[in-house]
Amino acid sequence: MNDRRPYLAGVFGEIAESGTGANSHYDSLQVSLTRRFSRGVSVTANYTYGRSIDTISDDQQNPTAVSFSNSNNLALDRGVSDFTTLHRFVVSYLWEAPAVNRWGLLGKEVLSGWQLNGITDFRTGNPLNVVSGIDSNLDAIATDRPDVIGDPHLDTGRDRGQLIDRFFNPAAFKAAAGLYGTAGRNILYGPGAITWDFSGFKYFRVTERHRAEFRAEFFNGFNRVNLNAPNATLTSPSFGRILGAGPARVVQFGLKYQF
Repeated sequence: MNDRRPYLAGVFGEIAESGTGANSHYDSLQVSLTRRFSRGVSVTANYTYGRSIDTISDDQQNPTAVSFSNSNNLALDRGVSDFTTLHRFVVSYLWEAPAVNRWGLLGKEVLSGWQLNGITDFRTGNPLNVVSGIDSNLDAIATDRPDVIGDPHLDTGRDRGQLIDRFFNPAAFKAAAGLYGTAGRNILYGPGAITWDFSGFKYFRVTERHRAEFRAEFFNGFNRVNLNAPNATLTSPSFGRILGAGPARVVQFGLKYQF
């Protein structure tokens, strides 16, 4: 947490003061499964169920300005950490293709000797902090939250168009009637994501000391649309809507010569 106060100005400029004013708590269940390399195949799978709770999510090495909704009552901001991912399953795999002892040079030099790798990542969405966009408590910090007047949750099994248009129920919020809204911090979660990354490479021996390596890499190989978090500012005309998505498929090839 960084409380920037102009203690000295003019010649010395502004001095920032950092203080420890928040705390956090993390619990998780972690399960790993490994198949050691055998018969050309290796697989490692990891599952994590975890939740972090804090009063403000900050980086100790890169503190930001104070953003509590009420600096005199930090309990109002205690909630799920911004970076929490409740469920995450990651599996990595490697396959060393067997030698092809047919079709002459095609089988021996082109089809043999390949190594294929992949990482698949399934994860749930990060928390959403719904803010009103109005400085209702008049402290000049635009982190105030609205009142909750209904159930903000909508069925996440709807089709993509409906999710993009209304990821959560915007009618469940209204501007705070008092200084502080009734909405807690990070009470909603954004959309999850699935990514499939693949790579394949092969060495071609040119001479005893010279060889070439060919590599192909596919990021988000199935070109899955991973939606970004929806707009969570009450006063925005796009409140509750998703306005973007993660990177599309990226394919790159490389050739390296070693001597």
